[in-house]
Amino acid sequence: MSEDWTPTQERAGDSVVLGDRLCVACAYNLRGQPVYRESEYGLYLVRCPECGTPAAIQEYPML
Repeated sequence: MSEDWTPTQERAGDSVVLGDRLCVACAYNLRGQPVYRESEYGLYLVRCPECGTPAAIQEYPML
């Protein structure tokens, strides 16, 4: 995991990933990881604890 990353995003309540979702970089299962709301674009993200890759929770933007 990238040690220089600090969570500047606000935590999205007590939200965690409930289903199986694999990291696109290392295939780690992100189930149970905390969800953050990215401040600039308002996207919900989860960060892989193994490699530090961010993953968007929403597949498509809400209109």
